[in-house]
Amino acid sequence: DAGTFVPHAPADPSYPEEICSYFEKKMNVRKAAHCVADALEGVETPMPQDTEAATRAHDTASAIYLSIRVVIWALVLFSFFEKPLWCLREEAVHAAFRCADDPHYPTFNVPYAPRWFSFGFELACLAALLYDLRLHYV
Repeated sequence: DAGTFVPHAPADPSYPEEICSYFEKKMNVRKAAHCVADALEGVETPMPQDTEAATRAHDTASAIYLSIRVVIWALVLFSFFEKPLWCLREEAVHAAFRCADDPHYPTFNVPYAPRWFSFGFELACLAALLYDLRLHYV
């Protein structure tokens, strides 16, 4: 299969010249794309290793790049619909700490998400972020 990555194929004399040339070109394109991405982001990151697992991880991380950005923004935006932590403490039952009952506390009548939904949503988002982080260290 021409799409399968074979590590160090160009150095192997058993491969025909056109396949060696294909793998060399494929790796050169990957390296060039990596350098362009670094230049656009203004950072310098290490090149992915020349192994099949690292190549798959790099391809997967590239494929989910936009999805991860959406997850980050979803976490930021969700904080507007999450009840503040200081309102959930035991002290919140005392009159001085009641967030919803205080007319000076600006709630803007925003519907707060239930605690179980907040926990599940944040857990799913953090799992996606941890998966993305894992892909960068393969």
